[in-house]
Amino acid sequence: MENTKKDDQIILVNIVEAIVRDKASKLIKTIDMCQCETCYLNACAIVLNAMDPLYVTTKKGALLSRINTAHYTYQTDLTVEIVKALMLVKEKPRHS
Repeated sequence: MENTKKDDQIILVNIVEAIVRDKASKLIKTIDMCQCETCYLNACAIVLNAMDPLYVTTKKGALLSRINTAHYTYQTDLTVEIVKALMLVKEKPRHS
């Protein structure tokens, strides 16, 4: 691989995962539930297993733009799935 600036590197990203992580981290704060990393990641995993992935290749510096575009498209579906997952984790947390 040739030497390029960090923002010019091509990366492979599941945009749905990036949106779920961002949105779940915000929504978990609005629900009266445990906000530990385990509960947060369990909710993310539930959503990601329920949704189709959307992998793209993009330059690292352009990633935010790609996420924002996809976020608009998936916003309602993802919000519903994230809230359902958070409620499931709230009811049955899996702390060790």
